[in-house]
Amino acid sequence: MHALVGKGVAGIGAVMMLSALVVNPWVGVYYQDYIENYYNVMLGYVWWSLGMGLLLVVLGFYAGRRERERWTGVAMMVTVVAMILLADRFLLVIFGLSYWVPDPFLGYRHRPNAVRVQGSRLIPSIDNRLHGVRTRINRYGHHDDDFPMIKPRGELRGLMLGDSVTMGHGLDKDGTIAGLLEDILSGSGSSSYQIINTGVEGYSSNHEYAIFRESLVFEPDFVTVGLCLNDITDPAVFDTELGGIGRFSGVFHLSNALTGYLANETGFSRLIAWALTPMLTIEHRRLAQVYNVLEMVNSSPEDKRFKAGWKLVFENLQAIYQLAREQDIEVVLLIYPFTFQLFAEELQHPQRILLEHARRQGVDVIDLTRDYEEAIRADIEQVLREIGKVGELVQEDVDLLLAFQAKRYFMDEDHPTPIGNRLAAGRLAEYLHHKGLVDLDLPALRQEQHRVLRRDPGKFTFRMPHTPQDVASTAYILFLLEQDIEEIRRVFEIGLKATSEARTRSQLYRAWGEMERARGHEEVAMAAFRRAEIQ
Repeated sequence: MHALVGKGVAGIGAVMMLSALVVNPWVGVYYQDYIENYYNVMLGYVWWSLGMGLLLVVLGFYAGRRERERWTGVAMMVTVVAMILLADRFLLVIFGLSYWVPDPFLGYRHRPNAVRVQGSRLIPSIDNRLHGVRTRINRYGHHDDDFPMIKPRGELRGLMLGDSVTMGHGLDKDGTIAGLLEDILSGSGSSSYQIINTGVEGYSSNHEYAIFRESLVFEPDFVTVGLCLNDITDPAVFDTELGGIGRFSGVFHLSNALTGYLANETGFSRLIAWALTPMLTIEHRRLAQVYNVLEMVNSSPEDKRFKAGWKLVFENLQAIYQLAREQDIEVVLLIYPFTFQLFAEELQHPQRILLEHARRQGVDVIDLTRDYEEAIRADIEQVLREIGKVGELVQEDVDLLLAFQAKRYFMDEDHPTPIGNRLAAGRLAEYLHHKGLVDLDLPALRQEQHRVLRRDPGKFTFRMPHTPQDVASTAYILFLLEQDIEEIRRVFEIGLKATSEARTRSQLYRAWGEMERARGHEEVAMAAFRRAEIQ
């Protein structure tokens, strides 16, 4: 009996070791969608399977030869524990690890040295524009390149605090405001510049104050606070102390490091998180509907739904400003608008509140709302001038054109595109020059900024939103702007690929047919109408 148990234990150990031949990052490239998302957990599985497998093989042979009840029991107990542990590691191979790690003080932060690919099984996205976008996190947990902690002599360092808008949601490092500002400054002379991007998705002003304190080790010369208006509403959605769900993108917010690890970093916890996702998503949507930004901009700061959020933002901004003064660091508040606020003065009340608060604190502010509005208007004037339609459009078409051009600068309601970040980076570079922090050739900077921003302003790109509704609007705008019919067809093809709903596809084909007919392509129009009928 002892020999049989020993052989069984050794056999299980051998199977564990053999499993490493299949479950490893070198073979995993053939069956994982993006191996970068799973490389570390698969490598970890290799070491765990080899280590525990070898332990069981040795223990099995030893227990079989000793022929003692105690050793047989020990071998069986160790086998059960090893199987549970390896099962946990295997679940990590399936579900992977988030690119956030739990933090007892902040709730979560970026996983240092992580590379994650969006639009994958691990990080699914309903927005297929993000599929394949790689986010690389450096050793400090920043969406940035690595850099030495100790500041080199003569280097200017800037620290950018913020949420996903600052971080660069859906963008690589070079498309973020920090990356673009660094490029602008580096191209202006021989000085050394390091713009540190500490933005993290879902962070609010309380996180940013804590990040500012710990980032003093980098000796920044100036700090920017990137404030998006959901900083006021999001705490009520995510913060458990304010009635939120206590979880962000699969990471449970726990104050104890051990429980945080067990709840977020183990295979079984990832399985539970996957199972809970639908329920928490529903709760997140319910809270977001109550505490949404559109409601907030139409409400007073004293509204009980948003009062706690405003209070939190004011307190933390004041703490950031005070810390900057104590450390003799220049600080500037960057206010990002939501797209529905553009060209709607009545919806820009929160910006005025923040401007007044900063004025009372003696802090400079860059409200990017006006900058985006001016850029969009300039785009439209340029496009209409090029096709000879200045002053010819009805107001309804002008409104559609304004909404279309906003998509050039924003991926969604609040996250800037690379061109949107370029606008903000140029504005910030001018501010730094006026503050004496950098010495720029302003005429050359403005000329280059104009060249970049005015390049193909009316062109549809795949990075723009392309839900069926967006596609129909975009196709009409391109038709209105007398764009090439092949470009319009490409837009419709993108929209049709994005939906399988028969009614929506039928509507898109009908719209396509109408535009083909208006351009005189009757045969193509009839083909589109026929496709609409058979959907």
